[in-house]
Amino acid sequence: MPRNEKMEPKIIITKEIKLVGMHTKTSINNSKTVGLWKQFMPRKEEIRNIRNRWYYSVQRYDVDLKMKNFTPDTVFETAAAVEVKSFKEILELV
Repeated sequence: MPRNEKMEPKIIITKEIKLVGMHTKTSINNSKTVGLWKQFMPRKEEIRNIRNRWYYSVQRYDVDLKMKNFTPDTVFETAAAVEVKSFKEILELV
């Protein structure tokens, strides 16, 4: 996408999905995202019942976080995951 092209947000309501993966706490300045994915990718084959070939990157922020207070040092949780059909036969990825 060209830099000067404006992105338009799109809200899509989907059905509930079940995700299985790994997570860690991180920040923009001390990003652990690449390391998380390097740790997750070799282990994804251990996950049974994978629904599709999509990967999900999920970020979770404190519910009380105000965007005006967000800085590159703000800590949040990030996850690397795949969608599964069910949670049956899920092993703990340690």
